[in-house]
Amino acid sequence: MMRMHFKNSVAIKWMISYGVILFIPILISAVIYIQTGSIVEYEIKRANKALLNQVKFIVDSGLLQTEQLGNQISINTDIRKYLEMDQQKGSYNPFQIYKTKQEIHNYLLYNDFIKDIYVYSKNMNMVLTPDTFVEESHFYQMYYESAIFSFKDWQKFARSNYIKEYRVLPTRDNGSLNETAALVQSLPIDNSNQPLGTLVITLNNNKIEKILKNMDWIQYGQVLILDKNDQMVFHTEGAGIPLSIHYSEMEHKKDEPFFENVQGHKVMISHASSSVVDWKYVSMIPAEVFWERAEHLRNLNLLGLFICFIIGGVLILVFARKNYNPIQELVRFVTGKVFAPAEKEQDEFELIRRHFIKTIQERDDSNHKQVQHIKLLRNYFLSRLMKGHIEKEQSLEEASKAYQIYWSSDYFLVMLFHLESDKGASNEFQLLQFIISNVVTELIGSRHTLHFTDMDGTLAAVLNIHPAGFDDWKDNLEAELKEAREFIEQRYKFQFASTISELQSGLGGIHQAFMQALEALEYLMLLGDEKVVWYGDLKHTNKDYYYTVNQELILINLLKSCDFIEARELVTGVIQSSFNQGNTSIEMLKCIMIDLVSTMMKLIQDQRDGSVWEELRPFRRLLKCNTKFEIEYQMLEIFNYVCEHIESKNKSISNLVKNEHVTEFVQENYHDPNLSVSLLGEHFSMTPQYLSRLFKEQKGQGLHEFICQTRIEHAKRLLLKGDSIEDTARNTGFTSSSTFIKVFKKYQGITPGKYQFNGQ
Repeated sequence: MMRMHFKNSVAIKWMISYGVILFIPILISAVIYIQTGSIVEYEIKRANKALLNQVKFIVDSGLLQTEQLGNQISINTDIRKYLEMDQQKGSYNPFQIYKTKQEIHNYLLYNDFIKDIYVYSKNMNMVLTPDTFVEESHFYQMYYESAIFSFKDWQKFARSNYIKEYRVLPTRDNGSLNETAALVQSLPIDNSNQPLGTLVITLNNNKIEKILKNMDWIQYGQVLILDKNDQMVFHTEGAGIPLSIHYSEMEHKKDEPFFENVQGHKVMISHASSSVVDWKYVSMIPAEVFWERAEHLRNLNLLGLFICFIIGGVLILVFARKNYNPIQELVRFVTGKVFAPAEKEQDEFELIRRHFIKTIQERDDSNHKQVQHIKLLRNYFLSRLMKGHIEKEQSLEEASKAYQIYWSSDYFLVMLFHLESDKGASNEFQLLQFIISNVVTELIGSRHTLHFTDMDGTLAAVLNIHPAGFDDWKDNLEAELKEAREFIEQRYKFQFASTISELQSGLGGIHQAFMQALEALEYLMLLGDEKVVWYGDLKHTNKDYYYTVNQELILINLLKSCDFIEARELVTGVIQSSFNQGNTSIEMLKCIMIDLVSTMMKLIQDQRDGSVWEELRPFRRLLKCNTKFEIEYQMLEIFNYVCEHIESKNKSISNLVKNEHVTEFVQENYHDPNLSVSLLGEHFSMTPQYLSRLFKEQKGQGLHEFICQTRIEHAKRLLLKGDSIEDTARNTGFTSSSTFIKVFKKYQGITPGKYQFNGQ
């Protein structure tokens, strides 16, 4: 390896990096080595605690069953009768005693957690067990006689008051003296102040010791049960080792295992509190038991640490030397010399990076300036080309090449893009134009040559059709513009529309294409609801005039009859028909709108009130409109104003009906055969339809029906006077007797002749 000339050589950094990588597994192994004992100890504690909790669950379940059995015995009526017996008072009943003994025997059969049950009677000083009924002295000799538990102690125990207590009693079993836990309860339970006897249920030591011996590690230690008086209730063999910690101290330590020195040995003590009685389940395991198993793992980890350190150190030196050689050659190539004295404060990579960045920045700055300069000149050239300021055809082709614009064919068109945005916010508007130009270029630029420029605030594009896509260029262009609109609307949440010129030949035709696209843009801004407008679709202007003289007369009649709904539908239909024809000229559209306003002005003049037009000024409103929506909105505003004006004028006409003028006229002229709805409308200067509708709104029935009913009422009066059917028909305005008979039967349900006969 060559001599280092860098203060912070990369070779040294590599060796440090490799060392750090090597240090990670070594550190992990060291941590494992240190934590091996803790992990094993934790697992032993966890397993031992789980077993101890299992013992607690089984023993607590047995204790609960024992207490439930004690409750059943306490409320047993035979036990109560037995306790109330008194030999001195003559209430002794041998059969009752036998029956009670059988009851106790049955209780004992079904619970292997209990060893024995007996009931002591104070009145008789007798003890009843499942097997016998004896005096208290004989019972003491059989079961409890010992030096540490005298007969007086027994009497005191049997005659004391208890409320469900656990006591440890020295019991004789097969000639040996053992300590046995027992549940003691004074009876009866409803008279604890003056008990008649005592119930004693002794627990099965063999059963509990068998449960304790099922714990793991028991061959190495001891398990015992300790009550709150620090007395061992149960224990395994060899558990006579005195504890240096008491029940109360274990209460403060909760149920977490801990270590304690017992007779010079470190012992792990695990304990659990009973959920039924104040007992502690305690296990004592010597610490060396689990440390023997952990020592082997710790030795393996230590050996692994040593091997990793030796092999890793060798590999660090080998790979650092091998990887540094290419770096050394690259530094020589970049600097042209071995190492410069001024560069000793940096490493090799920093030197290479600085040289490369400097070179790349110089190149990028030069390219960026050149691109920006060409782009600016190209936009200026395209702008002049569309405005027609360049004269010679030959100079156009040469200028295009100078600005790096290369055309693939001799066919061109111009597209203008219109978007609704506040042009005052120039940054936002330019951003939107930038988005449109990029998306459209991405979609169309792969097929044809496309260049964008700004034309007085409007985004313009010159499209050169490629010969390979000449056959279906129009369909493809529409599809690609639609895709661009959908993408921009979904992604950037704004919309745009575009106008497209006809296909022009030669660079000189670009100016004509721009003028066509500009004219189409004016049409687009007026209509406002199209996304693409082709100039070719506007060439053949529609000559149809969608507001005829007949429609004008219909509109006047509808407004006079106050049928504003039909009139509004007619006006809206004319507007929609005019605008929905895409080839209708803008001039014709404005003429139709002015013609509609003129019709309404004629109607107002018929109403002899032209002052409203000075206030409304409808023509000024229309001339200020620039879009279809503005024109339609203003037309409907004018229409609504006219309808309100006509409606207010016709309110006076409706008073004719309210003031009974129509009714009086019918009553006076019912005999006239010419009396009809048309005659009434002519008489009152109203259309028959409007007069009939107004009459029905006020009176609740049609005007024709009212005329017929009026004639029928007068006809009934004449028939009852004895007039003939022909005379009655003629005098009530009917044109013939047959018509009279038909109408009469319709409203009365019978013929005139029958009505006359019934009346007479």
